[in-house]
Amino acid sequence: MTVRRHSVADGAGHLSPHYDIMSYEWRPVMPAAISPRESAINATDNNVAVPMELDTTAGSITDADIKMPADDYSLYHCFNYARSNGSSPLTEDYAKRRQRQVYMAIRRDGLYDQAERLLQLGAAGYPRELDFKYFAIVAGFSFVIVQAHMLEPLVYGSELGAVGLTVRRHLTHYDVISYDATLF
Repeated sequence: MTVRRHSVADGAGHLSPHYDIMSYEWRPVMPAAISPRESAINATDNNVAVPMELDTTAGSITDADIKMPADDYSLYHCFNYARSNGSSPLTEDYAKRRQRQVYMAIRRDGLYDQAERLLQLGAAGYPRELDFKYFAIVAGFSFVIVQAHMLEPLVYGSELGAVGLTVRRHLTHYDVISYDATLF
């Protein structure tokens, strides 16, 4: 994988590191076979990263995915599942705890309207692109989203180091493809 590192300004003009995946190679791998070294996006000064193995079926619906409940909290369930190494109950109560943590992280940055939107019911409260960095911050690791027809996976929180979770997005629903339990 080749990664380009550059800075991006937010709405307030603050610069933060940003990584773009320039190229990558798909190789078949079982989710449990991804070692921490291979899942890390370790950008170097010359902007070249170590290879990262990803599922060859990325973007397609597969039985190998770990299915999350079909409710309004599937992305929260994904993070709870990964953080607990699969032992967390996939209940609405646990998902709402994770939602509250993300909500509070967004509020700490003074983005009150964005935080309040997450608490809305139904599609209005679904996490959006602007919220994903806070999922990574709360979890303490970066994560990847793959989706059908996306040419490249989307990496969030890359400044936090190794990819701890890979999820598949199906419009508004998420399922776990793989996670790295050694990070927790």
